[in-house]
Amino acid sequence: MDKENYYSSDQFCIAEKRIRSIDVGITPIKRSTWLSDIIEGNVYMKMEFFQPGNSFKLRGAANYLLAYLDLHKTLPTKVVTSSGEVQGIGVAVACKKLKIACEIYLPFFCYTEARRALLEDTYGAKVIISGETFQDSCAEAEEKGKEQGVCYIHPFNDPWVLQGYGTMFLEINEQMKGMNIDSILATVGGGGMLSGMIEASHSLGNQHTEFYSVENKGADYYNQSHLQHKQVTLHDVHSIAQPGLNTISPEILQRLEQHIKRPLVVDDADVIETIFQTLDIEKILLDPSSASVITAIVKNPSLFKGKNVVLVISSANTTIEECLEWKRQFFPLEY
Repeated sequence: MDKENYYSSDQFCIAEKRIRSIDVGITPIKRSTWLSDIIEGNVYMKMEFFQPGNSFKLRGAANYLLAYLDLHKTLPTKVVTSSGEVQGIGVAVACKKLKIACEIYLPFFCYTEARRALLEDTYGAKVIISGETFQDSCAEAEEKGKEQGVCYIHPFNDPWVLQGYGTMFLEINEQMKGMNIDSILATVGGGGMLSGMIEASHSLGNQHTEFYSVENKGADYYNQSHLQHKQVTLHDVHSIAQPGLNTISPEILQRLEQHIKRPLVVDDADVIETIFQTLDIEKILLDPSSASVITAIVKNPSLFKGKNVVLVISSANTTIEECLEWKRQFFPLEY
């Protein structure tokens, strides 16, 4: 199937029906009075962390597996994937729903006992520690999949996965019915979430909505690629957001360069402040990736003045202990 057929409006509608069949729900969208006042407009938060596994990743994994079923008339007997922060959880949740064996390859820096317990004890996956970077674990997972003759799900470089992520835009479009969506802000990560939403938006003939990417300084490989007009690999990735990557794929880079209005970069210290401000005002505890999107609008209000803006709050996989440790690290004089 060529690109146009993968990313047609019909295919996104089919993807939406697929994921609903295994109870991947419609996440709420909430107007934030606090943020709306800052931009003198309307700011809505798309609460993707309400999905099982607390992130948007379930959409891509669920659609991949059910598209596989449509094509092969049977589900795979086993799935392997690689994960930075939340991909593994999304795949593990989908596999548990569909009763499929699952192996998740984690780079060393992503491994914690709490994450292992969540993946193995709660969702029944098998965790394999592999490689120094996400790219290392990704390569090994793909190779093991080929060796074992089992299904490998890439976190973002796959059209079935992007279709699943694109269903988020279909929901936003329906939830904001009757109101122009001027801007959507989302974190980059591997670029799959933004790519899926961009393709879904275009499939509906939407030429109005502008997309903004958000990254943390020190892990802004897409922003650096944009500034240098070429694919850039960061040799020293340092950010609390921990995207797990140090570069962006050429295919996704090309798509983002064509359709991102402007890359936005935020500082870790500002993100920590946002985490606690959001906890105080909105009563939700966000991880640094999601908090960075809120930080981007707080630090750039003039870009969005008077507009209708949607912030994709893509995940909430952190603990209050981690947040307090970051606060001690960045604001030691407060302790």
